[in-house]
Amino acid sequence: MTVLPSSQADAFGMRWRVRLNASHDEATAFATLCHELGHVLCGHVGADPKGYWPDRRRVRTEIAEMEAEAVAFLLCNRSEVITRSAEYLHSLIHRCDCSHVDFYAIHNAVQLLEGTTLDEAIRKAAQAAKKGGARVSA
Repeated sequence: MTVLPSSQADAFGMRWRVRLNASHDEATAFATLCHELGHVLCGHVGADPKGYWPDRRRVRTEIAEMEAEAVAFLLCNRSEVITRSAEYLHSLIHRCDCSHVDFYAIHNAVQLLEGTTLDEAIRKAAQAAKKGGARVSA
């Protein structure tokens, strides 16, 4: 992954470029893309300009790898893409202190990539409850 200077940001303010290996099969390319986007959305390369995720560049490398691979594992699993993610996660568990893994960051990254943030899910649930006459508080 390449982090570009902010002067090269795209129309959405994003400044990351992911290059995939052209020789990889589709499943591996998808898993790689999910992993690299996991790094972005978990804040490992900086904060989102609009505040969707914080700057977590100081996270230890093995924690960042665990979080990014967990994002890839969940997305691939839910998309029924068969990968070696579980094996990689298993190898990472033995190299890092999992008490420092940010499960909210993983969840938020997956939800952003699947199109629904936690706040949006709560808001949608509240709207649906109002239509049905129920009350929801958050």
